[in-house]
Amino acid sequence: LTDDSFTSSAELKEDDWVDDFDDDYYTHQCDSPLSEWYATKEERLDELSSASEKALASTPQNSKDMEIIITLMQDFNEFLSSFTTDMHSLDDFRRKNPQYPPNDAITNITHDAAAMTRKLLDHLTRNNVMQKIPQKVEVNAYKMAMAAWTNAFHPDSGDRCEVILEEYGERFGGDMNLMPTLECYHTVLDAHNKSCSAFFSKRKKEGPKTKGKNTTPAEKALGLLRILNNVHTAGDMFLKPDVKMYATALSVVKNSLLNWECKRQLMFDESDLKLEMELTVEAFGVLDQMKN
Repeated sequence: LTDDSFTSSAELKEDDWVDDFDDDYYTHQCDSPLSEWYATKEERLDELSSASEKALASTPQNSKDMEIIITLMQDFNEFLSSFTTDMHSLDDFRRKNPQYPPNDAITNITHDAAAMTRKLLDHLTRNNVMQKIPQKVEVNAYKMAMAAWTNAFHPDSGDRCEVILEEYGERFGGDMNLMPTLECYHTVLDAHNKSCSAFFSKRKKEGPKTKGKNTTPAEKALGLLRILNNVHTAGDMFLKPDVKMYATALSVVKNSLLNWECKRQLMFDESDLKLEMELTVEAFGVLDQMKN
């Protein structure tokens, strides 16, 4: 990487995102386009949440009720995916530095939106209506709930996504036509990748007191890849990791080892340095697997 591959801290001081860790930033910058953008996002979240609470207030009785829930889940996914595209179009710094840590406001909004999508999934599947839901609709609902976490700037995005995958697998694991596909595992890795900046931002704020309490996104991504390789070796031809999966796992490792400035971030103590070495060695192992 060259010196101009990321924006320097000096350049950041001139940027609208300089106070990205300040919860009150947008309220102090009332005239900025970003302030207006943020207010629009909050307003849209309120609209979707209100409509969702109304849907959650009663048990789905027919196909129309189910359609309302599915449509809301689609709307939340569109809302969440717009964060990255909007930030990149509004701000060149964000486009050049996608791993720059989100502020608490963005973390909270995207978390709340993804969590509401999860609530809608639960409402659809756990209110004694499972026999009424077309199976393909239910599968689509699981996938949308997972996808929501790939656009949530939250430390636990990957974990939340993985839990949904596990439930989806328990529900349809024995059905070759409906069971989770390799693409579902791609989704989980994407969610772990999205969680990196928020995870390490939180870790840095809380300091060494949190050391050892939380597994890094890289460890989780490599663990998932390891499981899939073992499953494939045991004879499952449908879950053979592909190049995209290896590449995403490597991206999670990179974003766990290095921050947005490409500086090492596993630096608390000797155990961090040991983990850094282990992740680096395993990353080279992943590269070897890709060749095969």
